[in-house]
Amino acid sequence: MSDSRATYYDTVKKDKIIFYDSSAADPDWMVRYCCLLMIASATEVVNGIDNLWKSGPSVGCHAYPDFSQYVPINYCKAFASAAPYCWSPERYWHKDTRDVPSEVFLPCLQVLIKIGGELSKQFSCCLMSQ
Repeated sequence: MSDSRATYYDTVKKDKIIFYDSSAADPDWMVRYCCLLMIASATEVVNGIDNLWKSGPSVGCHAYPDFSQYVPINYCKAFASAAPYCWSPERYWHKDTRDVPSEVFLPCLQVLIKIGGELSKQFSCCLMSQ
């Protein structure tokens, strides 16, 4: 995000977004929250990513998810724009996604699948203990 060609470069600068908090007990807590929200957002039936940060009653049967209680929307958008490229060669970082081979994104997907699997196990254990 320190390169001016990055999609959310101006937003990261303006909002002073950091993903590594050296003063926290878990310096990567923001990365963990953003990964979890990306996975959780797949289970929410809302129209558009911005609606994930709304709160209160929706037009449907249940309330909006209100992800803003965990991470500001610009943090998550900046994270989502960069996360797929974390394990890719630098030559792909600032190319249009249509010009990037799909293999570049496999390492990121494997990490998200692993995190999702761990969450699923924890959720199952929680249900079984009840």
